[in-house]
Formats: sequence, C-alpha cells, structure tokens
Amino acid sequence: MSRKRRAGDPVLEPELPVTPMLDMAFQLLAFFVMTYHPSALEGQMELNLPATGEAKAQDQSQVDLKAQSDIEMEIPSEVTVVVSTQPSGPAQGMISQIQVQQREGNTTLGDLEALGAHLKKVQTAAGLKNKEDIKILADSRLKWAMVVQVVDTCQRAGFKGIGFGPPPDLAGGTP
Repeated sequence: MSRKRRAGDPVLEPELPVTPMLDMAFQLLAFFVMTYHPSALEGQMELNLPATGEAKAQDQSQVDLKAQSDIEMEIPSEVTVVVSTQPSGPAQGMISQIQVQQREGNTTLGDLEALGAHLKKVQTAAGLKNKEDIKILADSRLKWAMVVQVVDTCQRAGFKGIGFGPPPDLAGGTP
C-alpha cells in the first residue's frame, strides 16, 4: 500500500554528513599539493643561442634593417651541422639532408644514425682542437622535434656546448 503525503506531514530529507566529506576533500588536496613537483617534469637543454645587438638608433627611421648585429657571438666550434628540409610537399618540416662542415671538408649524411656515427668519429679525431662545442644551422621550416633529435644526437656523440646559428635558408634575406 502506498501512502500519500498529507498537507500537514513534515518533509523527510536524508541527512548528509558534510564534515567527513570536507575532511576527505582537504586530505586529498593536501596529498596532491605535497606530491606534485612540476620542476621534475620539465626538461632542460643547455644551448648557446646567437647574440643579438642592441639598437642604437634614436628613432625608427634611423634603423638599418639590413645591417648585421653589432655584437656577434662567435661560437668556438670547429664542427657545424647543417640540417635542411624540403621547402614544400609531404616531407616539409622533416629532415631531408644533413651536412657536417669542418675544415677538412663537408660530409653529407642521410639520417640521424649516420650523423651520430660520424660525429663520434669526428670527436675522436686527432686534428680537432675543440672537442666539446658544435654549432647547428637548421632551416627555419624544420620542425622543432627534428631539431631536438639533432641536439640529442650531438649530445650522445659527446658534444656538450651546443649552439645555434642563423637558419641557412634565411641567410639570403626572405623566408
């Protein structure tokens, strides 16, 4: 038999204990705050970026956009890795050519494995005076993931001072 509520009957509502729920919520919050370490999640790469000069013009009309920087940072590297990509097409942004430039001459390589093997040989060579520094010149359209793979390859080969130069495809002026 179902019982109908009459106008004078009190409304029955379930009692929810709020205090234990709040205690549990604050305990969970305290746990996650104490165990979260954002600095451990971030990766760090030691890189040398090219320096930029200071503007010495009094106003915008005196700025010479074609002039070179008055403070050029010279990276003391004897080895330079030039990484190129296709200007268009399905392989745009991916590595299409890797070239290692040295005093002895240029060497063209096909992939990152060949680059790693070649850089290990170069670093153990007797003629190399600076065995820690290397410069990377990457096309401006090269995907950043590919640049990071080149940096990793250079680090695995034993180079510690990794620096960047201006993109070779922008050396002429327009992208």
